[in-house]
Amino acid sequence: MLRFCLGFMLIAALSAGCVGPTWSTVSISSAQSALDEAKAAGAESSAPYEYTMAVEMLRKASEEWGYSDFGIARQLADQAKDFAERAKKKSLQSPWMGPPSAGNVPLQ
Repeated sequence: MLRFCLGFMLIAALSAGCVGPTWSTVSISSAQSALDEAKAAGAESSAPYEYTMAVEMLRKASEEWGYSDFGIARQLADQAKDFAERAKKKSLQSPWMGPPSAGNVPLQ
């Protein structure tokens, strides 16, 4: 019985170490997919702030994943996915026409 308990504890401890990299990898992949969808919807030009935040959050998530900081990588990837989804939604709802041109801005 003691061997069974020790074996179970060993398997549980080894399995727990594999969960962090797996979840963070899935989160990064999911964020990349959301970012690709946002780009396809034209979010680079119609929702530049949200799109840029998604790109930079995903870049940082990948960097942290490389440093084996899987918890932070997952959090950043989830935030990147949220920004990418916002960018896609914004670009599909009301396209941004860009900043006003110099001729349209009243001078004071």
